[in-house]
Amino acid sequence: MGRRLTVLLMLLVVLPTGLLAWLAIRGVRDERRRVADQLEAAAASRLADVDARIARLLDDRARALDALAVVAPRDADGWRQLVRQTPEVAQVAIQDADGSLLFPPVASGISESERAFLRRIRAILTEGRLLDESSRPQKADRQLKSSSPAGAVHGWLAWYWDTGLHVLFWRRDPAGWVAAIELDRARLLADLLVELSAASGEPESTVSWGRMVLTDSQGRTLYQSGAPPEEGGEVGIVETRLSPPLAAWTLRAEYWQDGTIGALGSFLRAAVLVVVAAVLVGLAVVFYRESSRELREAGHRVRFVNQVSHELRTPLTNIRLYAELAERRLADDDETRAHLEVIVAESARLGRLIGNVLSFARSRRGELAVHPVEGMIDDVLRSVAAQFRPSLADRGIELVLDLAAPRPLAFDPDAVEQVMGNLLANVEKYAAAGGRADISSRQDDEVTTVRVADRGPGIPAGAEERVFEPFVRLSDRLTEGVSGTGIGLAIARELARAHGGELRLTSCDVGACFTLELPNRAEGGVR
Repeated sequence: MGRRLTVLLMLLVVLPTGLLAWLAIRGVRDERRRVADQLEAAAASRLADVDARIARLLDDRARALDALAVVAPRDADGWRQLVRQTPEVAQVAIQDADGSLLFPPVASGISESERAFLRRIRAILTEGRLLDESSRPQKADRQLKSSSPAGAVHGWLAWYWDTGLHVLFWRRDPAGWVAAIELDRARLLADLLVELSAASGEPESTVSWGRMVLTDSQGRTLYQSGAPPEEGGEVGIVETRLSPPLAAWTLRAEYWQDGTIGALGSFLRAAVLVVVAAVLVGLAVVFYRESSRELREAGHRVRFVNQVSHELRTPLTNIRLYAELAERRLADDDETRAHLEVIVAESARLGRLIGNVLSFARSRRGELAVHPVEGMIDDVLRSVAAQFRPSLADRGIELVLDLAAPRPLAFDPDAVEQVMGNLLANVEKYAAAGGRADISSRQDDEVTTVRVADRGPGIPAGAEERVFEPFVRLSDRLTEGVSGTGIGLAIARELARAHGGELRLTSCDVGACFTLELPNRAEGGVR
């Protein structure tokens, strides 16, 4: 019992603790996933903000260049002065509506930087891409109506030269010619880095969560903010291409969770588990102490009942003995003899009850034993029948014997008498309406069989084994008005098995039929 209770208490502690551990692990994992999703959303939002800042920078640059193109002189000196005075401008080219180059003048006076510029945009000029772009309908948000004459449009054109990205701002004049203004690549990149640094330095975008990286079309890093993550960490990445004309460049956000989150989650998880485990262990200890106390009290009660039963046996035996002597001496006094018969019968019934209680207590302690001696089992059956015949007759039950077990065998007469007494006591309680009970015995080479059958209401189907369980009482219809401890059949089966035999409920046409089987063997063969 102590081991079963210990196992139960361990399950009560381990199972809830394991469940809470699983829930804690899952909660920390969900929290990390939620934080990661938030970081991803924050990174994507930051990239969108940075791209918008760069787009605004280019729009501002386009407005400024458009205004310069409007007021600039239309001769070569005027365009060259615009290049010299504007740090954002690298070179300028003017193409007429028919595709002829107006500036720089190729025939004479062209500088080496202008010649290099023409080499860079030769394909654009010869293929007519500049004129095509200027004649194509433009989006309203890309027009600068506030600073351009009516009908003037402008836009951006990006191309690659010598593995580098170059950007042109073009403007089409109402007169039909197109100005192509090349942005200074170093200045443009410097301005972009200023915008990226400003965006990374804002309080709401503190780079403790990760860093931003700008790469060109070749994958070369142009800018990066913050330090790289520690080795072995999980890094999330969100990428976006910049808006035209810088669509070939990629802006990437790398983010990772702060290790404090995982450490805090692990600490909270461990703390919760420790607290819950401590509470469960405390409850288990309290439960164990209470259960142990109740078991001790139950043991005290059982020992008290056993002691009282032992103490009652001696006076009860004396009462029965003297009642039987008085019954013989007062044979002529019918009334007194009837009273004495009641005393003898009730004493016998009380003796069987005490015997069952003591046997059940020994069985619970694992001390139930039989003491076989060689004898005739039919003699024991006749003796038990003689004891029960008067009480059965008073209940209207005729007891019929059919004994055919003449060979001796080794058995415990007291134990067999107790088994038969419990079976006949049940006949007396439950089968009075049948009017008859049969006791028969048979022997073969291996087994001696004793059969007790009545003609009462019988045992309900499905309860063939439950009737042998301690303290089990069947339907109220069978047990109504019947007293008893509910341990008689359980003790009877255990005594049969202590002999190496069996007691079972067998099928019959009417009533209940119990069969006791005992092995045929000499006294020396029984231990």
